[in-house]
Amino acid sequence: MVLPAVFKFYDGMSGFTCPPSHIMGKSRADRKFPQLATEDAKYYSVFYEGSHNDARTATYIALTAAEHGACVTNYTEMIDVLYEEKDETRGKAIGVKVKDRLSGNIFDVYAKSIVFAGGPFTDSLRKIENEKCKPAVAAAAGTHIVLPGYYCSSGIGMLDINTSDGRFLFFLPWQGKTLVGTTDRKGPVESSPGPPEEEIQWLLNECKKYLAHSGEGGEGLQIRR
Repeated sequence: MVLPAVFKFYDGMSGFTCPPSHIMGKSRADRKFPQLATEDAKYYSVFYEGSHNDARTATYIALTAAEHGACVTNYTEMIDVLYEEKDETRGKAIGVKVKDRLSGNIFDVYAKSIVFAGGPFTDSLRKIENEKCKPAVAAAAGTHIVLPGYYCSSGIGMLDINTSDGRFLFFLPWQGKTLVGTTDRKGPVESSPGPPEEEIQWLLNECKKYLAHSGEGGEGLQIRR
């Protein structure tokens, strides 16, 4: 009885601009999500949320900046900060020293203002300016797995808030496939983190709890590496 009230509060956070959350019965859930194992289910809470492609957003921001006169570069890295010298002491920052990772060339870029917008790598940029600075970013990573598209309805996903260890698990249609995640763990910042095998197995084990044993064409939940 509490969860539907929570979702109504969630509706209100959007100013009720999304379709209203509601209760879905077992028979309708079978039609909407035929792969769902509904034998032990009592009801389903349906709520609406937006999706966002952050890679596209970053690309559009860069293109918009270029249209307004900005010089946008890729594969370039800030390796040092340039300062205005004042009486043999470090003064105001007036630019950065940049390395082109493709050609290896190093050059200076001067600016009135410098913004360290490195996302999870921001602390490493700050340490170039001040090695004694305290960490400001808590890094985390999460594992997702991609299953065949027939495991999920094209128009509705699922959120499991009662997993074996209390973590949330979403099960969503994504580019013709089914995206399952996430595990969310703290750890060091990495450019290309690899998914730990135990987290992949945890996701698969959680999926087995609420997926029917057979899928389209009689196939079960099988993962081929």
